[in-house]
Amino acid sequence: MASQDSSAGGWGCAGILLLVALGFGLFGFSEIRSGGSCAGKTMTADDTCSTTVNGEITTRNAGEQASENRRMGWIMLGIGGVAGVACVLLVSSVWSDRR
Repeated sequence: MASQDSSAGGWGCAGILLLVALGFGLFGFSEIRSGGSCAGKTMTADDTCSTTVNGEITTRNAGEQASENRRMGWIMLGIGGVAGVACVLLVSSVWSDRR
């Protein structure tokens, strides 16, 4: 019977965490740099952006939307950072188990 490498699952999880970290990081960075954009479209000073969450409509002007985009961007970068740290810890754990 062939021996199965027990670290294979750890490497797969690390790969998934790395993709999550990169995805959230890139999305967060793009949100921070997007300024006042609504649904992917750049807003001018007199534009408003309306979003609906759980039936509640929120309307923001360009400045408020830019602030919201920056806030969400930093949250996404934070989640990406946590996933990145988890990836490093998992890889170091798997790597030390192999020795």
